[in-house]
Amino acid sequence: MANVMKVAENGLVGALYLPSVTGRRPAVIVVGGSDGGLGSALMYGEPIARSGFVALCLAYFAMDGLPRHLSEIPLEYFGKAIDWLRVHPRVDRDRVGIFGSSRGGEAALVVAATFPSIRAVIANVPSHVVWQGINPDPAVKKSSWTFGGTPLPFASLVPPREGMTWREWFLASLEEGLVPREAAIPVERINGPILFVTGTEDAVWPCSTMVDCAMERLQQHGFRFAAEHARYEGAGHAILTPPYRVGPVENPWPPDSYHQPQWMRSNSPPLVLGGTAEANRVARMDAWPRAVKFLENNL
Repeated sequence: MANVMKVAENGLVGALYLPSVTGRRPAVIVVGGSDGGLGSALMYGEPIARSGFVALCLAYFAMDGLPRHLSEIPLEYFGKAIDWLRVHPRVDRDRVGIFGSSRGGEAALVVAATFPSIRAVIANVPSHVVWQGINPDPAVKKSSWTFGGTPLPFASLVPPREGMTWREWFLASLEEGLVPREAAIPVERINGPILFVTGTEDAVWPCSTMVDCAMERLQQHGFRFAAEHARYEGAGHAILTPPYRVGPVENPWPPDSYHQPQWMRSNSPPLVLGGTAEANRVARMDAWPRAVKFLENNL
């Protein structure tokens, strides 16, 4: 089992997994999605470390000492995490990547486009634009991210109609002219290769379509690194998962340090992940080995 330790330095909230192999190793920052905290990031820590990488599972909201909501999160926080990781005695400072899922996939792309020290990106079921933050009051429309104290331009969500699914909500927001050009993530600034992972029947949001837009932008800007879109037909939102493990995921932080976001306590609209059972099974069998191979080849 990989060695895991609590990270609570310089305002950072995370968990560090160290591989059993010795010496300086490439490292991966892992960020979860709109559930906040560390929960969804931690399930990747040990499998990534078992593959020979240092893994920093990083919370960025909904934990003690962090913003309660995914709203106007300073990108400088991620910059501090990068700097902290690069000087760690077990890390090769020139081989640091980032791996994010869902809204964390959006975060991974934004962070990598901001900090050139990130040399490889796995964006799992991400967006191609910055979306508005998630506030308890739906009338509050703010960016999810800031940099230098300035909110990043963002796409607004339309008011959800009764019976509307999450996917329909995001599709309607994309189609109703609420996405300013400036909200597009400047993926062409990323200083390394990118692996996008999507399912065409993602019921949370149309990630395959959004990644198609990101890939088109990379092509238009003559992106000089490799960019791969692992697009799984008929699959849903939860497809890039580590291999089966026995026992709970170890969390070095106490349970009461996590503050569940308000949207998770609401049933409107209900959260469905999508995809057929068979398509999800096939995607999961392929996606994890592909992600590990990507990290091995590029870090």
